[in-house]
Amino acid sequence: MASVPSVSFASPCRQAAERRLTFAGPALRGFRFEAPKSDAKKLEEWARAQTANSLIEFSTREGEVETILKDISERALSKGNFSYSRFFAIGLFRLLELANATEPTVLEKLCAALNINKRSVDRDLDVYRNLLSKLVQAKELLKEYVDREKKKREERSGSQKANEAITKCTGDFRSVTFKL
Repeated sequence: MASVPSVSFASPCRQAAERRLTFAGPALRGFRFEAPKSDAKKLEEWARAQTANSLIEFSTREGEVETILKDISERALSKGNFSYSRFFAIGLFRLLELANATEPTVLEKLCAALNINKRSVDRDLDVYRNLLSKLVQAKELLKEYVDREKKKREERSGSQKANEAITKCTGDFRSVTFKL
């Protein structure tokens, strides 16, 4: 009897991910994976309780979120340990959305309060809006495609049933014998 060679069914991508996790393991010790979700929930609850003015004037008040925003503002001002990203701009937009701050000047004032470059935020929000509109268009195209395919399937099913009925009818006529 021939022996079966040992084969690993793990994909190369999975193996690479495991190597990265092994490498990053020491850095992730003590990291609470549920923390980002709970932090986001706290921030959303805080933003819902804010007005446009109170959102901008975070530096004059005390609180957990206010302290974090003050820290971000200080780090952004000193160009120290702060790294701006598109996700930060989207987060600012979400804060404004949750606080029902619809005036365009509110974003400008919030960027100034956080010491963030408004031009970068505007550029990143434009990219975000364009991506959202493309996603909406893609969703509509997909819906149209699914509807078209469903209609084609129904037409094929209907024509197949008609063919079966014709075959059944013609089959009955062929089985009938006439005696003269």
